[in-house]
Amino acid sequence: MTPLPEKDDGALRLLVVNPNTSEDMTHGMEQAIASMNLPHSLNITMYTAPLDSGSPASINNADDIETSAQAVWKHMRDTHVLERNYHGVLIACYSSHPLVSRIAGHYPSIAVTGIFEASIVAALPLLRRTSPRDSSGGGGWGGGWGGGWGIVTTGQFWEDHLASAVREFLGDQKANVNRWFRGVFTTGLNAGDFHGDVSPETVMDKLTQATKRLLQDGGVDCVIMGCAGMAGLEDIIRSAIKAEYGEHQAKNVYVLDGVRAGVEVLGNMVKMRRMFLPLQA
Repeated sequence: MTPLPEKDDGALRLLVVNPNTSEDMTHGMEQAIASMNLPHSLNITMYTAPLDSGSPASINNADDIETSAQAVWKHMRDTHVLERNYHGVLIACYSSHPLVSRIAGHYPSIAVTGIFEASIVAALPLLRRTSPRDSSGGGGWGGGWGGGWGIVTTGQFWEDHLASAVREFLGDQKANVNRWFRGVFTTGLNAGDFHGDVSPETVMDKLTQATKRLLQDGGVDCVIMGCAGMAGLEDIIRSAIKAEYGEHQAKNVYVLDGVRAGVEVLGNMVKMRRMFLPLQA
């Protein structure tokens, strides 16, 4: 990680945390962030869980989530990473990751979010919500278009994990009560598969099929890429949208990368904390 100045120099300093040990995945995220039109005053540092930390190379289930949280938390505490004048921390694992609440609880002066939470915050204002689901129960959309959103991600575990996490984040107490959320659709791949573990042709086919399943009922305004390892694969999803909806309508569908959305949302969190919290003595 790049050393940071000890005093406030006016820059906005964000730490992007990859809680697994894959440097390839971190590099993919770094490239996605580099493609953004960010101000020079925004200083971003990338963090990857060390190979000897005990964190997994790919986070694929509940045990991996917890193991990565404990390993990264211990390393950060031992090395005082979070005491280097960061204004915000982004946890770049698309899950309900314990590091978000743990860091927020121990470092209240730092803005913290995960790419999962940030992607929802970014997606909701983009939805047109002009056509509620047909009340006849036929599953179609009548009279208009839009309002729906969903997540395309990796393995089977994430369907229940993320669907439950969405409900909890939005404050829904019962299953299937959110009329706009279409669900979680999986590719059957692991996060590492997007970085060379399987052929590009397999990645394209699996990602295309998962996207089409999300789109099949119509009316989807936003497809969220539910894995940090998907950074840079937007074109595959856009091609699937064109095939399913036609080129004209596909132009109105957002493909949202959680990493880039996370950087934008986190930067705004820092600014809004400064704007709306009382001045500190």
